[in-house]
Amino acid sequence: MEYENKSCLHKELRKATYDVECGGLREEDETKTVYGNSMTAREMESLVAICDTLIPSIDASEVEHDLDDGVIGYYSASASHTGTPDRVARLMSERLHHPKKWILRVGLWSLSTWIGSLILCGRRSFTGEYPYFRRFCRLTEKQREEILLNWASSYFLLLRMFFRSIKLITAFVFFTQVGEKGNNLAWKAIGYNGPSSDHSDHKEELNEKTTKKNKHDEIFGPLYNGIIDLKKPRDTVTKKLTSHGFTVSTQKRNKKESSISDPMMTIRCDAVVVGSGSGGGVVAGMLAKA
Repeated sequence: MEYENKSCLHKELRKATYDVECGGLREEDETKTVYGNSMTAREMESLVAICDTLIPSIDASEVEHDLDDGVIGYYSASASHTGTPDRVARLMSERLHHPKKWILRVGLWSLSTWIGSLILCGRRSFTGEYPYFRRFCRLTEKQREEILLNWASSYFLLLRMFFRSIKLITAFVFFTQVGEKGNNLAWKAIGYNGPSSDHSDHKEELNEKTTKKNKHDEIFGPLYNGIIDLKKPRDTVTKKLTSHGFTVSTQKRNKKESSISDPMMTIRCDAVVVGSGSGGGVVAGMLAKA
């Protein structure tokens, strides 16, 4: 596995209470809600092992020389060193609402037993020494990495779902958790400067705008009013396009069908973006600001 998939299993979890809020994780204070961890000791044992396999501790000198302190700190920190497993457990316990969440809990508990590890990990849980089959957390770093890679491309849907869910939640928590000063250990290393200084003002502005929205916007979203169904009557479509600033010309024809060479309606615009995916959405947004 690549260097990003670092491993360190023996570091203890920080015994602090954390809170999940606004896409990030902040250390608890007296004014914030405390979210409990309902996972058992066995489940936590497996979760720590998985998190530390995904985000392990690496000797920065093995990667590159002459690195700044921020990058060195990022490489040397494992998931358990930053309290990530504990925060992941709290998020999964009370903030994650999904009908398939039970798969994660069952998988973590199964990995805490040698029989479950044998079923989920296969021959990689066999050591050749007594007691021959070991639990996931007792396997070596290399064995755990191989198991995670095997889960990622497994033929079993539930096993792939288990791996991808744990990986997504762990990465989300690790890169969004912040300390008392509002900083994240990885931000400087990846070139992210953190929220802007006017973040609080912008947040208040967004809250004010949200309170002024009508129920229609709250249900359908702000872009709903810009959607135009061309299957509706021509007069209705023309009126709505005109209200949005488009120049529309129509012509009466005996035939009901329209063609490229003889259209029933012509819409004049500066640009046309086909598709709303990762490329089309960005292009449409940049053109809208121009």
